[in-house]
Amino acid sequence: MNMNALDSFLQMKFLAWLLASARIAGIFTSAPVFSAQAIPLSVRIFGFLSLAYLSLPTLNDVVWINTSVWMVVIWSLGNFLLGVLMGTVASLALYAAMYAGEIFGIQMGFALAQVFDPEMREETPLLGQISFLLATYVFIALKGHLMLYKTLLLSYEKIPVTAPINVADLAQEMTRRVADIFSLGVQFGLPMIGFMLLVSLILGIMSRLIPQMNVFMIGLPLKTLAGIFMFAGLVGVWADVYGEVILKFIMGLERLIGVLSP
Repeated sequence: MNMNALDSFLQMKFLAWLLASARIAGIFTSAPVFSAQAIPLSVRIFGFLSLAYLSLPTLNDVVWINTSVWMVVIWSLGNFLLGVLMGTVASLALYAAMYAGEIFGIQMGFALAQVFDPEMREETPLLGQISFLLATYVFIALKGHLMLYKTLLLSYEKIPVTAPINVADLAQEMTRRVADIFSLGVQFGLPMIGFMLLVSLILGIMSRLIPQMNVFMIGLPLKTLAGIFMFAGLVGVWADVYGEVILKFIMGLERLIGVLSP
C-alpha cells in the first residue's frame, strides 16, 4: 500500500472500518462459537478487527476522518447493538437446546447434577450442557458460522454502517427473540415431559394396587433409567431438529435485516 492509498484509507475508510468492527464486535459478544469464553480475549479482538478489514470491499460508506465524535459514538452503539441482535438470533437454537436438556434433567431427577461450563464460566445442568454441546456441533457441521458471516456482509449492504438504527426496534426484536428460547425449549422437552408423566401415572396405579411397594425407592431409579434410554434415543432426532431450527433462524435473520433496513 503506497502513501496515497494509505492516506485515502485514513481519510475516508478508517472510521467506516471502525464502525464495521463495532457490528462484528456485537456478534463476537453473543454469537455461538465466536463468543466462547474459552477463546482468549486478545484472539477475539484480533478476530473481529481482521473480519472487519476483510469486509471493507462490501462497505460503500465513506466516513471522513473529521466526522463529529458524537456521531461516531452513536453510529458505533447502533452497529454494536445490531451485531448483538444478529448473534442472539443465531444462538437461539443452542440455548433452547440447553433449556430442553435442563427440562430433561429435572424430569429424570438430575436437577442438582451440575457441571462447570467453561464457555459461560458458571455451573450448568448436566444434560443441559450435553444438549448445548450437541447443538453447537450441529451448528458447526452446518457451517452456521460461515452463514452468519455471509449474513453479516449482507447487512452491510442493507443497513450501512452510518445508517440511523432505531434502538427501540432493536430492543423489541431482542425481547421477542429471547422469548423464543423458552417456547422452543418447552417444545423440545415435551416428549420427556409426556413420557415421565406416563411413568408417574403407572407408578401411582401400582402403588394403589400394591400398597406394600415403596414407590419412592423404585420410582427414582426407574425414571432415571427410562430417561437415559429415551435421551439416547432422541439424540439423533434432536440433531435433525436442531439443524432445521438453526437454518430457520439464520434465514429469518436475513428477513429481519431487510425489515430493519432504512
